[in-house]
Amino acid sequence: MDTKAFGLHLEGELLISEIDLSVKRRI
Repeated sequence: MDTKAFGLHLEGELLISEIDLSVKRRI
């Protein structure tokens, strides 16, 4: 498995969850 691709995927997941949390807080 490509560790760089895995790291990018992990960062994307974190970014998505952060945006999701901020959106929920706004409501």
